[in-house]
Amino acid sequence: MTGADESEIVMANSLTVNNALLLEAFYLPNFKTGRKKILIMEHSFASDQAVVMSVIKQKVALLKQNGLARDISDNIERMREQMVVILPSDKDGLYSISTLRQILKTHGSTIALAHLEGIPFTTGQKFYSNDVNDLLREYNIRIGWDLAHVVGNRSVSLHEDGVDYATWCGYKYLGASAGGVGGYFINNKNQINKDFFPLQGWKAMRSDMVFSKIHSFDSSLFYDDARGTRLGNPPPVEMGDAQAVLELFDEIGVKNVENRSKALTNHLIKLLQDRLRGKIRFITPLLEDQHGAMIVFQLKTDKSAEDIEKLLQKHNFSVDVRPPANIRIMPHPLYVDFQDVEKFVDTMALAL
Repeated sequence: MTGADESEIVMANSLTVNNALLLEAFYLPNFKTGRKKILIMEHSFASDQAVVMSVIKQKVALLKQNGLARDISDNIERMREQMVVILPSDKDGLYSISTLRQILKTHGSTIALAHLEGIPFTTGQKFYSNDVNDLLREYNIRIGWDLAHVVGNRSVSLHEDGVDYATWCGYKYLGASAGGVGGYFINNKNQINKDFFPLQGWKAMRSDMVFSKIHSFDSSLFYDDARGTRLGNPPPVEMGDAQAVLELFDEIGVKNVENRSKALTNHLIKLLQDRLRGKIRFITPLLEDQHGAMIVFQLKTDKSAEDIEKLLQKHNFSVDVRPPANIRIMPHPLYVDFQDVEKFVDTMALAL
């Protein structure tokens, strides 16, 4: 799924907690060189934006206590303008590498870290690519990805692509419910307490040695890879949910699940094009390598998206509606078959 070594992966916490922990560890603003900003997407999920600003506020407050960062405003909105670089999207919320290139030409030398979404939740566009990673590396920017809509959906090669860190949740494509355990990746090229400075708990220490020195501090006990970023015990019930679904992926084969997902989504797109032509407009790019399982389309009728959602719910279809009239739909390859896709499009055609 992630193209990572086992030593680079930790399953623990929720997505937002992991984003906070890794941003805190990897964001090292340098006010002497001016490389102090974080690059985020214009329509980043509200949780990501909140965490980014929380970490920035914390770092700035510490620096101000030491007589630095005096030019940074205490007003949060103004501080955001000074410390965050926004990657703009087009009118549909889509992003392009050409726009990223323009932003980096202007602001690249001031950006310490990029925290981007692999597949933005608003559009279903697959923005994660090695072209993006290569471009960020040209400007010596640390690379972080929120892969909430990627892991379990489309495979990536995080280690090979040189990504510094990545996070994901368990409650979307990995089949857990809300609050399910997520995970994160830390590239082994990064050395703890040299390249990044994580919070650490007793689970960051070697399990076979920690109890003999439980009343003391011994830095030699800590793992020197991703395990060295762990805090406490993960919740066993939620870990059971995660294990059950991951065992399914392992039994079926990640590539087989992904191929089925592509076939289901391609079938969905074709039926929507054939049956609802002129009544909807696709927001998601339709080239296969530019999207994942989720498709977003906009209604072009007088009927409200909320009314369509209610009708779909009566027929046991669950979708997500976003203003002004966008509908998000995703046929999960472990739950949905081709007949379900056809019934969904039949119901949409009836509703419209």
